[in-house]
Amino acid sequence: MKKPPQTPLSAIGETRIHRILVRALLVVMTIKWVFLMLDQQLLALFLVTLIIATLLAPIVFRSKMQMEIPAEFHLTAVIFIFASFYLGEVQDFYFRYWWWDIALHATAGLLMGILGFLLIYIKRE
Repeated sequence: MKKPPQTPLSAIGETRIHRILVRALLVVMTIKWVFLMLDQQLLALFLVTLIIATLLAPIVFRSKMQMEIPAEFHLTAVIFIFASFYLGEVQDFYFRYWWWDIALHATAGLLMGILGFLLIYIKRE
């Protein structure tokens, strides 16, 4: 009888932190979704619905995908989506803070570089 491979403690902590943060952001956006539904703010409701679907897509389709997305990259993408769409559009951070757009563009460039690296060097199973 073979033993299952041991997961390092650091990887267990990373996946736990990843799950907690993704779930917390989803809870925040779900609560906002309910308030937007009650206020009948349809454009913001549509945006929040798309954000929630985007965040859930890698989790829902994990078994159908041919590759595993690293937790760090998914977490970074989740935070970026949350910051750009939810905070930027729904909470009006683009209008409140002059530097918000600049910070997100810099972050987007970093994410694109990481994505390019992952597409080239990720192992397909």
